[in-house]
Amino acid sequence: MATDRKTAIEVVDRLYALRSEGDIEGLVALMTDDFRLETHAPTSVMPFAGQRAGRPAVLEYFEALDKDWAFESYDVRERIVDGDRAAVVSDIRFVYRATGKVLAVRKVDLIGLRDGRICSFDEHFDSAAAADCQTP
Repeated sequence: MATDRKTAIEVVDRLYALRSEGDIEGLVALMTDDFRLETHAPTSVMPFAGQRAGRPAVLEYFEALDKDWAFESYDVRERIVDGDRAAVVSDIRFVYRATGKVLAVRKVDLIGLRDGRICSFDEHFDSAAAADCQTP
């Protein structure tokens, strides 16, 4: 069943609010059982990058991400919703734990929705800047 625009906006806004609050369990609860995540970055830079499917894999993703990177902020700049798809542009800040360097970049997320839940999430960001944070 298609997700109406109002519901899509509410779900997308809730997703980013939960991420900002650090509520990963709440975030995962917004996802369909067959949820698909893709982080577009080389695994040499971000070992957790690539494709993941299902809620357990998403929890593993956040565990791997949080092992190396400390979340600071997620500032949504723009949200575009069209039917069952959304695009979100954000400014993000993470600290690479091993070096203390800050990653502050613009990020674009492409989100799919189905039945009022998130079924896909593709994230795009400057992975070269992330690699720079990893060098002492």
